[in-house]
Amino acid sequence: MPSSRLYEPADLPGLGRNYVIREEGVNTFLAELLRDQGINALAERRDRNITPDVRVTLKTGDTVLLECKWLNGAGQLQNQLDTRLQQFPDALGVIGVLYPEELKYPLDTRGGLEASGDLEWWLHGSRGQRVADRRSRFGTPTDIADHLRVLPLELEGTDRVVAAAAVIEYAVEQSAQKLATHARTAHRVRSVVAQTDQENDRAKALRIGCLVVFNALAFHLRLAESHDDVVGVTEAWRDGIPGLFRAWQYICDHIDYVPVFDLAATILDILIDAPTDWHAPVLNPLLKAVDDTRHLEGHDLSGRLFHTLLTDAKFTGAYYTSVPAATLLTRLVFHDWPDGVDWSDHEFPASLNVADIACGTGTLLMAVAAEAERRHTEAGGRNAPALHKAMVEQALHGYDVQLSAVHFAATSLAMLNPDIQFDRINLYVMPLGADGDDVSLGSLDFLGESQAAVQFALSPTGMGVSSRTIRDAGRVYSGGSRGAQQEEIATLPDLDLAIMNPPFTRSVGGNLLFGSLPADERRKLQNELSRRLKSRQTRLATATAGLGAAFVAAASPKLRPGEGRLALVLPATVCTGPSWQQTRSLIERDFNLDMVIVSHDPQR
Repeated sequence: MPSSRLYEPADLPGLGRNYVIREEGVNTFLAELLRDQGINALAERRDRNITPDVRVTLKTGDTVLLECKWLNGAGQLQNQLDTRLQQFPDALGVIGVLYPEELKYPLDTRGGLEASGDLEWWLHGSRGQRVADRRSRFGTPTDIADHLRVLPLELEGTDRVVAAAAVIEYAVEQSAQKLATHARTAHRVRSVVAQTDQENDRAKALRIGCLVVFNALAFHLRLAESHDDVVGVTEAWRDGIPGLFRAWQYICDHIDYVPVFDLAATILDILIDAPTDWHAPVLNPLLKAVDDTRHLEGHDLSGRLFHTLLTDAKFTGAYYTSVPAATLLTRLVFHDWPDGVDWSDHEFPASLNVADIACGTGTLLMAVAAEAERRHTEAGGRNAPALHKAMVEQALHGYDVQLSAVHFAATSLAMLNPDIQFDRINLYVMPLGADGDDVSLGSLDFLGESQAAVQFALSPTGMGVSSRTIRDAGRVYSGGSRGAQQEEIATLPDLDLAIMNPPFTRSVGGNLLFGSLPADERRKLQNELSRRLKSRQTRLATATAGLGAAFVAAASPKLRPGEGRLALVLPATVCTGPSWQQTRSLIERDFNLDMVIVSHDPQR
């Protein structure tokens, strides 16, 4: 038998079918092809009695082992798989792979393996135990990669959400890369998602746009399962992007959920103008990811799944509150507060006014809703759906400058129970920037004010917002009868709870306050923020401490005297930094300090 050197056809003149490549060579090519698909795979080429043929490390941190044989070695492979289960009892999966016999002959073995649709593989066992039934699959190395990405979803005892997030991240990346190849369409999508079109933001804006579309596809799937009049995702896709667009328009017109579908429908409307043969390569990865992750109840859009992606700054370009931090903060807030509450009564929590004026993707608002439901259930309450509807419509208020972030917040709140039809969602996109002498500071427009102009409001006119008699009032998108409203005034109500993780951007190290804006605009906003902070009778913050201190100053006066609570995620410098002295004085003067938790993790 010749050595396992990986020959190219040009190196083998005249050998023809008399030369047989060794399995180790094909294993190396398989690992290379899996890596091309984003799978961390390594072919082991040491003692094959104690090392697997291909070792895969998933994004969950789990190990999957592939043992590979030619088709005529299937019997020997079964014994080898049993051995691997005993040797590696902690491996998430041990998989058997059979190569078709024609790959033995090295006329471009790698190319033949890549194109082969006759590979057979099956999950032999997990965590040291054989599976009950062997289920063979057939396909290409790409199909094996797809199976590896969703494997944790098939098995008990794994972090299904992390695995699903890895599947979605890969699909979004594939769609975004394809989207980027059509410059005009990509520019239009970026202009919808991002406020600026700086070079280093372009890829992130496209990823967010593709995630918005995935988000709507997953919600569409859920709604079709509970509404007989809603055409399913697969059926709608038979008519391509126009079919999906019509389905989402029907949902907006007849069921609502405009905050979920309007932004996604706008992106679809842009994609329709691109070449038709370009539609499927952009949408297919997202559609496949929806199908692959449907095993999760509701795709877990209400919590960890999307926030696993959204808390990764490499993915979105922003830092959002982690779910564990939000859960901890809300449980501390509601410990022994409010006094004398019967949590089994679903009407009481809805009487609270809760606001996050830097809500991002809504993690903290979601945590408040989840904590209220947990306490309601533990107290013997039996009306969680009515509680959630009341919380979303009446209690929770969110404000942010990013339309895409508010879109995800609305989806998260709605997906807790897609059967609920909300009459209103109190989420607002705040304007940020300068137009001549007209300067908008986002949610910091609430500094010293109870009302502020909003760029978009995800509630109809007359439901907590009032029309403003200036330009272009009306829906931003044409997706439904109740849409995001433009150029309105919102009122920040008197609050029982202000909870937030405001941006930490400071005015040092390059003067980065409002750093996403062009330099001339940024200076106008910095000057306006300083002016407003100095104009207060009792100065509550200084711009030197950064935006975090200004957000505390904006929210704290809105708390009900003697009753309201302030729950914050702030940098540790708030405890000792000279620039935070006014914030410490505000807390000492106006609040009773319940608890301070400091993380010693340098990454948090």
